[in-house]
Amino acid sequence: MFTKTSKQVLSPLAEAVSALIVIISDAEVNGTPTPDLSQLSKAVDAQVANLLGVADKIVAQPSADAALKADMPGVCAEVTNASRSLIASTDELARNAVSPTGRSQLLEAVKGILSGTTGILNVFDDSEVRKILAASFRLRDLLDRLRAGVPSTVSTSPTLQMMLASPTDAGTPASATSPTPATPQREYIQVVTLASQTIVALAQLSTKRVGELLSDLLQSQLQDAIRVLTKESPLLVSACKVVLTAEINAQAAGADGAAGSVEMPRLIMAGVCERLEHASLRIDEIVQWKGDGANMQEEQEDVRRIIAERRRHLATELLNADPYTAAFASHPVETRKAYQDYVSSCNQNLQELKGSLASLSDPMIRGFTEHVIENVESDTRRLADLAIHGRRAPGLDDAQVDEEVRALVEASNSGFDAIETAIRRGLVGELVTTLGTLSEPSHPGTVAATLMASIAAQDTAAISASADQFAQDNRTLNELVQQTLSSTVLASPQLVQEVHIQHARVDGLVPAVTVAAALLASNPKDTLVQEHTKNVMASYVDAAKDLQKVLVSQEGVFQAHDLLFGAKSAFDQHAEALRYAIARQDREAMLTQLVSLQSAATQLTTMAEKEKEFSEDVGYKAELDMKMQVVHAVLPGLVTMAQSLLAQTTPASTSQLQELDLIIENLAAQLSGLGAAVQSHKGGKGEVLIVPSPVPVSVAHPKPAIEVEAVQQKLDSLSVGNGLLSVDHAGSARTSRVSRSSRVSNAARVEDEGLRALTAAISEEVLVEEEAPQLLSEEEAVQDPLKAAGQELKVEASVWSTDDNAIIAAVKSMSQRMLDLSTHHGTLSRSLRSDPSAKRSFIQSAQGIMIDADGLLKAAKPLVDACTDKRLRMQLQGTLNYIQTLAQQLKIVAAVKASSPLDLDTGVQLVSCAQNLMKTVKLALRDCVSCSLRVRKGSEGAAVSGGVVKFRKVVYAL
Repeated sequence: MFTKTSKQVLSPLAEAVSALIVIISDAEVNGTPTPDLSQLSKAVDAQVANLLGVADKIVAQPSADAALKADMPGVCAEVTNASRSLIASTDELARNAVSPTGRSQLLEAVKGILSGTTGILNVFDDSEVRKILAASFRLRDLLDRLRAGVPSTVSTSPTLQMMLASPTDAGTPASATSPTPATPQREYIQVVTLASQTIVALAQLSTKRVGELLSDLLQSQLQDAIRVLTKESPLLVSACKVVLTAEINAQAAGADGAAGSVEMPRLIMAGVCERLEHASLRIDEIVQWKGDGANMQEEQEDVRRIIAERRRHLATELLNADPYTAAFASHPVETRKAYQDYVSSCNQNLQELKGSLASLSDPMIRGFTEHVIENVESDTRRLADLAIHGRRAPGLDDAQVDEEVRALVEASNSGFDAIETAIRRGLVGELVTTLGTLSEPSHPGTVAATLMASIAAQDTAAISASADQFAQDNRTLNELVQQTLSSTVLASPQLVQEVHIQHARVDGLVPAVTVAAALLASNPKDTLVQEHTKNVMASYVDAAKDLQKVLVSQEGVFQAHDLLFGAKSAFDQHAEALRYAIARQDREAMLTQLVSLQSAATQLTTMAEKEKEFSEDVGYKAELDMKMQVVHAVLPGLVTMAQSLLAQTTPASTSQLQELDLIIENLAAQLSGLGAAVQSHKGGKGEVLIVPSPVPVSVAHPKPAIEVEAVQQKLDSLSVGNGLLSVDHAGSARTSRVSRSSRVSNAARVEDEGLRALTAAISEEVLVEEEAPQLLSEEEAVQDPLKAAGQELKVEASVWSTDDNAIIAAVKSMSQRMLDLSTHHGTLSRSLRSDPSAKRSFIQSAQGIMIDADGLLKAAKPLVDACTDKRLRMQLQGTLNYIQTLAQQLKIVAAVKASSPLDLDTGVQLVSCAQNLMKTVKLALRDCVSCSLRVRKGSEGAAVSGGVVKFRKVVYAL
């Protein structure tokens, strides 16, 4: 069931098949007569006749291809024969209600009807896909001809010159133009015309296909590919003009100059063709995909992400294990190895994080990060000395050792958290600045504006210089995107995939811009090359804005607090640089820093605008609106003041600098207030980054006085400045450490960063006197993937209490039914003969999962309605709807499997369905928790909408 049409047709049919299998199974198990099903069989036969009539009409359509006409009769015959067999079997059972032959024939008949109906739908769907593939193949064939270049025979006919001069004639069909004899150039133009027309046809067919796809992810990816086609299509025309003009000029110059003068124009055309070909191939891949959209994501193995997850996993195990001395006494080798692994993972993680600092230019963030890295390195060395090498002073008791070992693990964890936060905010600042200068051609001083201005001025040197800077900034952008994808552990796989797609589009257009600029630099007065360069640059700017939107304009890749305060940090950095440039009268630096400062402030307000757009909290929206009005009022004054200083020929006076400082300080305060408003509403860390408190040094590890003094001096130097950084000097002792009895909360064992963040946002707890469920081992999961899926869902739900929470109750019920499904599937697969009882139980488990999916949707509806975050609400609603689709798909596959237990292919499909359902339910559950934090509140803080569930963390006491 891969399309909406398939879902609509097969779901009720699968329901009927399942009901018949249960009826037969009950009769066989209980030894009772089979009820009279003849009327039901006649109704099914009538529906089959309708389906076959539709199939006949499809085959009779003029658009039906040979494959459709060849394949459809066979699957129609299968359904026809199965329907006849159904009538015969029910007639047999009407005569003899316990007939084994009748029962067996009935099961085979319903299986044949379901299989044949699926075949009819697949044959029709394949024919629709072939139309898209044919248009896509035709486009690539035309693109190959364009890449091959213009044939050697050259014509300079007046008609050809007219077509080159007019931007519209290149898209005019040959039949509409004057009957000029065919020439190689005219043929080339006709190929461009055919390619443009084929792009339109392919886009229309693909757009129609979007509505058939069940997966939101596949829909989004197909729409992205279609957008590339439509955006790149106009470049074919302008590239065609450049190529043909170069060919004509080369012939006029003679054979000696021909090769060099046409090489670069051909590169321009090749680049356009390559990007269109990539979009075409992407469309082919999507429309032919026969699995779930979630499994189509490109695997992006990231070393740092893997290392960081391993470090968190090891830290969680150590913090939830027995105290160090007790563990070492009972298992010395294993305990030492556990701490060795943790220290090694810390060192590996630190090396990866140090590599990220090269991408960050903000000196305050770099200084903070370097300092915390030094602290973590010190903590891990002390931990190695104490827990691995056993170096402790005589007289130090076990309790003190346990306390320090645990404190060092906790401190290193806190240090990594602070480092990662600082790096994420630094990356936001760099992305805001870089994308701002690349995507704003209307702001003087940006790289995009400088390049366009040099083109307009026909300044060869300026074009070359700005193109070089453009290429350099895009190399920087590429590095920043890679660092971002390594640093943002909370981004969903779908969002990560979208970033890859949008960045690939930007990256693909960079050579197009640089090649066009290089060609223009050699002949800046060439109007056709000017036109093409502007067109390419417009496409690039459009792609850069799309990337900017998904990366830093709204919450998703980064959390709200990192986005806002990262942009604010960039504002502070560029404000200080602007002051310095003004003091030195460095006009170029003044303009650059002013533009960067504007980008940071604008991006911060854009994020706030998105928050306002997606929120339905009236008070929150009013607060954001008020603060944004102030920012919008103050920012133009800062720009005007800076521009006046830029225009004056004399150095800035003291009063002017003081006035500028006051405006900057006012704007900085307003931006901080805007960020604080969002952070207060949505949670997360504040603007001020805190250096984690140092672990007290025991008598076993006295630090040299000179090292203590050096550390204290560094702390003092970082605790002052622009308010970005702060150091916690609240005392050497850690007074907030939890007791052993409360450390066993399930939330502490959560290794997934996203779930850990959610559990941290929920304060209420419920104590239960039982052990927490655990995931299967890797070996067990490989042996029984169905059971592994059910157990993983059970573990996810176990974090939350079922008390007054129908959502968790539905998820836990679904996880248990999935485990039951695994048990019955194993019985079915191992049975040498038909097992009616196992069939019935197997189908009932699948039906129960569908019931739980409906129950989950019903239980979550009040939460969806009450959520004030429209973006989160739409995301949750889409996920819940997809859960129902996957549950229906699972029920259909289970029906087929029950009718043919030894079918291995169906078994593989069943596992895939269960795994996809499990992953989607986990996403929905996390969205439900997030929505519960964003519900409408009354004057006394209670939820306005009745029936909204409350999430409570479970603390397991055993």
